Amino acid sequence: DVWAVLDPRAGDVRRATLGWQDGRCRVLGPEDTSTLGPGTVWDAAGLVAVPGLVDSHVHWGGAATMRQAEAPPDPRGLQADFAAFLPAERLGCLAHGVTTIQSMGDPLDWILAMREAVAGGLPGPRVRAVGPIFTAPEGHPAGDLFRSEPWLGAEVCRQFGPGEGGAAAREVASLALRGVDAIKVAYDGCNGTLPRLDEEVLAAIVAAAHRAGLEVHAHVGSATEALTALRSGVDVCEHVPEADGAGLWEHVADALAEHQAAICPTLVALTAGRGAEAARQAARWVAHLGQRGVPVHAGTDLGNAGVRPGQGLHDELALLVQGGLSATQALAAATVASGGRSGRSPEGVPADWLLVRGDPLSDLGVLRQPTLVVQSGRVQSGDAGKELAG
Repeated sequence: DVWAVLDPRAGDVRRATLGWQDGRCRVLGPEDTSTLGPGTVWDAAGLVAVPGLVDSHVHWGGAATMRQAEAPPDPRGLQADFAAFLPAERLGCLAHGVTTIQSMGDPLDWILAMREAVAGGLPGPRVRAVGPIFTAPEGHPAGDLFRSEPWLGAEVCRQFGPGEGGAAAREVASLALRGVDAIKVAYDGCNGTLPRLDEEVLAAIVAAAHRAGLEVHAHVGSATEALTALRSGVDVCEHVPEADGAGLWEHVADALAEHQAAICPTLVALTAGRGAEAARQAARWVAHLGQRGVPVHAGTDLGNAGVRPGQGLHDELALLVQGGLSATQALAAATVASGGRSGRSPEGVPADWLLVRGDPLSDLGVLRQPTLVVQSGRVQSGDAGKELAG
């Protein structure tokens, strides 16, 4: 039995027996193992079980950019075995308790193949694939990040101009049939330097996604763009927008609350991009959003300089707490709020757990070195399995 953090949103901590059958979680009384059947038993007294962590914003292929020799040199490199789906990054995530990642823009066939491989037993975080990025022709990121590699931009982006809302909606429907977990749009003119999605096209994308039962995540660059995206019905704003006018951050806060939308601030990447002071100001604003009840998702924007697989999510949680979120709110941002858990109870969901020494609700730092990491009922990381087994 363990002291189990069962509801990070509420900070509900109680003694319990955790079990898993067929990779699904069971929560029993402290002394109750009778209904679990035969299997390995771990005496985890003195440990705290925390739900597996979710990095809600990664560019998995971008994680290889620091090792350019492993990046695909041409379209033929986009085979399912491209760098064996980045083993160092996979194991780095698991070692730090990140059992799920959300891909926010990767070559579609490749990331879907990785999702299938991990579901089939390849060690690594399970994958939520948020499809290709819808953007304007030559808009971000096709017109800047992928300008020198248009073939890769065509893999990662879907580009639609004014009057092409119908075609964009049909592409959303096609992606839904491929099994993507959500849709992403880039609504960012990069301070007027790049084209931006036409508003009617944006609205058509959002409507088509919602018809298919898919959430829409919007990369936004400025507060003004965030307001337009929220009026169009997007469900999650990705990144903290730049305040391009007096009081606009507060207007964005109002719109997020009004539309019951969430935000994934990616503070750790913002620190590298805009500097530590900008990140601190953004973190304080995110804490204000949390106080207003706006859901906060913890994501790192892995694939950007300075963001480390697995470790980066802990850096993100530290920044959220430094900004004013409670440890309970930050932990919720990386678990229940991020799509890693359905509802408020872990009963019946995938058995993903970190077992740690110490109280994460008073010190999130204890999560950085989990004693054991379990994913879908399988031990994935940690050397304590043999010591705990009885």
